[in-house]
Amino acid sequence: ETADGARRLRAAVGLDCEWCPPWFRDGPERVDTVQLYSPLVGDPCLVLSVGKWGAGDVPPELLALLADGSVAKVGVNVTGDGARLARDFDCPVDGLHNLEERRKDSSSRATLETLCRSTCPESFHIDKDALEAKVRLGNWAAWPLTELQLGYASMDALIGFAIFLYQNGGTWAARRDLFSKPGTFDGVALRSCRPLPPHERKKLQSAPAAGGKNSNFFLMHRNRSIVPPNLHKKEHPRGAADALEGTVVVISGVLDSMSREDMTQYVLDHGGEVKRAVTKGTTHLLNDHGSVGPSKLKKCRAQGIPVVSEDVIFGLVANSLK
Repeated sequence: ETADGARRLRAAVGLDCEWCPPWFRDGPERVDTVQLYSPLVGDPCLVLSVGKWGAGDVPPELLALLADGSVAKVGVNVTGDGARLARDFDCPVDGLHNLEERRKDSSSRATLETLCRSTCPESFHIDKDALEAKVRLGNWAAWPLTELQLGYASMDALIGFAIFLYQNGGTWAARRDLFSKPGTFDGVALRSCRPLPPHERKKLQSAPAAGGKNSNFFLMHRNRSIVPPNLHKKEHPRGAADALEGTVVVISGVLDSMSREDMTQYVLDHGGEVKRAVTKGTTHLLNDHGSVGPSKLKKCRAQGIPVVSEDVIFGLVANSLK
């Protein structure tokens, strides 16, 4: 990373990248998605799935944009993204501007959310919840990306541009006119990142993955980062208060349309029990997606306990009304 100081700018883009956490990858870290936002090319955010790209697969237009020092690439700790792009695509990345360097209060760690709240109008304020935390730590190498992933990725690039806009006295209504006045951004500090030397690049590419992908620790984190694919898309029948009396469930992995917390409450509301561990009294192990804990699966097989979908529980509740 090199500090280039101030430079004349002709445009700016919000830049952000995503990559898989270690429990979703088999090798060393690499960028899986690149997000770009600029009002000069229309308001939709461009989300590129680049995980399978090699250095020779990057479109020349994207390489030219990354290397163009007169186009600011803005974001929170965007030099970290720039370093990864330079590393993975063996290309220079110029014109990087860290938004947190412009903040007045440096007593606490700057995040996209805190910078947005201190800089942008209320309509831009974001508050990432537990669901979005799952998305952030999800499988960014997957294709196609889910709607939640696309929304999360594009929002970060757009908000990054909005913070830059308002830090420099612009308005959203006039966002396309941000660079119409020469010299407006002569004081914006920019940085650049250079590709790794060949011997370091070769060493990095041959590095093993961090830990065993199927270790219990990685299985746990992989399950925690998967969002139920049909969340808020499925009806959950309501039945009698004793519809699940005598039913004792253990939840493992990921359900199809409910979080673990919501399923736990659902079972309790209908007279059932939810346990953390498989015992002789367990009647069902619930799992739809993700990986079942190996010890739980072994006990279920030994005791003849069925591993079932959430739909089996919904069916029991629905049948209680007949």
